[in-house]
Amino acid sequence: MKKGFVIFLTFLLAFALATPALADMVFIEAESGVQSSSPMIIGSGLGAFNDKYIYGEENSYEIINYEFEIKEAGDYYLWFRLMGQGDDFNSFFVMIDGGGFNQNDGYGDGEYYTFDMWEPSEGYDYSDSNPFLPSLDDHKNPDWIYNPNWHWIPLSYRDATVDPPVRHNLVKQNFTAGKHTMEIMTREPECYLDKIIITNNLSYDPRAISGDPESIYLAELAAAEAAAAAEAEAAAPEPTAAAPVVTAPAPQTGDNTVIYFLAFVLVASAALTLLRRRREF
Repeated sequence: MKKGFVIFLTFLLAFALATPALADMVFIEAESGVQSSSPMIIGSGLGAFNDKYIYGEENSYEIINYEFEIKEAGDYYLWFRLMGQGDDFNSFFVMIDGGGFNQNDGYGDGEYYTFDMWEPSEGYDYSDSNPFLPSLDDHKNPDWIYNPNWHWIPLSYRDATVDPPVRHNLVKQNFTAGKHTMEIMTREPECYLDKIIITNNLSYDPRAISGDPESIYLAELAAAEAAAAAEAEAAAPEPTAAAPVVTAPAPQTGDNTVIYFLAFVLVASAALTLLRRRREF
């Protein structure tokens, strides 16, 4: 095996070992989906990332579709950046790969997930297993919950099979690696959806991030890759210096003259010898 190839393999191995194991993160702008025949409305402003968001006008069949790719199979949480307008204007239905939890207040066959803003006016219990719930004081404060405030809400469902019903049961979605689909449909009007994050980092909490999490993640990813490349380069062995190639100097003009003269003498001498031999015969 050539020494240069060994050095190349060593560099690749060092780079792979130095690169940090980053979470699988999928970022989706809500307005980027494919609209159905009953499209949602695309609004602008209000502090939305990319300056756009979507919403439905009525409790209807307005649907938008997304396709995304999962790199690593496993459990994921889905986060949605929402702005609600009130207790009756704060939720969507969500369907992953055409199926989901069977909810009593679901749509069609009941296979749509639902996710709500917090509704202090209703007598629901809140899931004890959801680590991403707001404080009790916050979720009782309409000025904190609703317009004009955006909130990151993890995908959850309302369990209406118990009494009292329990909302915000966190959905841990298991994905295979590859392409997947998501459909979002209006459940209540005037609930704004800005952005979606899908991640296998189950401790990830975009609520603690100031600004667009996608921009921050991409900047951190670029910095991590640059640091890993520098570390791998520093760890790679120094290549052996190649022996210098010695090139014979080109003959100068005077040298050419001598060479031509010697060649002429040799040719002339050979010709004279040949003539003498013919005369002897």
